[in-house]
Amino acid sequence: MRAQANLMSKVLRFWGLFRVEDIPYLRVHVVVVNDWKDDNLFIPLILPLAESRVWWRREMGIEVDFQLQGEVIEDLQQDQAINDPEQFGAALRNATKWQVRNPVPIIFIFPKHAHLTNKRWYGAAWEWWGFGAVAGQTKTLINEIIDHELGHILGLDHEGGTFMQEEFDHQIKTVTPEQRAKLRNTVANETWVR
Repeated sequence: MRAQANLMSKVLRFWGLFRVEDIPYLRVHVVVVNDWKDDNLFIPLILPLAESRVWWRREMGIEVDFQLQGEVIEDLQQDQAINDPEQFGAALRNATKWQVRNPVPIIFIFPKHAHLTNKRWYGAAWEWWGFGAVAGQTKTLINEIIDHELGHILGLDHEGGTFMQEEFDHQIKTVTPEQRAKLRNTVANETWVR
């Protein structure tokens, strides 16, 4: 499993070789949440994270550096679907606080799940704690969900017709000039840090 994680980190860092120094830089920790040991969980995440990285640079003018931080063994999903988003966020925070290093934003990916809660959410974010969660079985939309939840972590609200639209079942990559300006300012000034 560690070899898979190292490969993913190396591939994602490859894109970092082309980092432009004069644009805002944001490091994001990625934590894979798994309920059993599976060496193939990391491979399907490489392309979506690389695509998200390219999209953030192209559309937002922000260099996002996704860094794999390891794996948390899951003990709170699916068998006991959580109705309360606050309870779900607190459970994630408590289960992983010893494994993550704040104040870096964190994206938890649940690769074996189509939804995070019994409300059938594809993703969720707790911006006051600086992390979000993504259901990994939404393969065709996983990078859109990552982008959307990262937008929440950085302070954006839902906005129809954009990548921050509340509900979507297809790719929406539209970004408003206001969203772009707010995100660039937030990352450049590190004002999202809690």
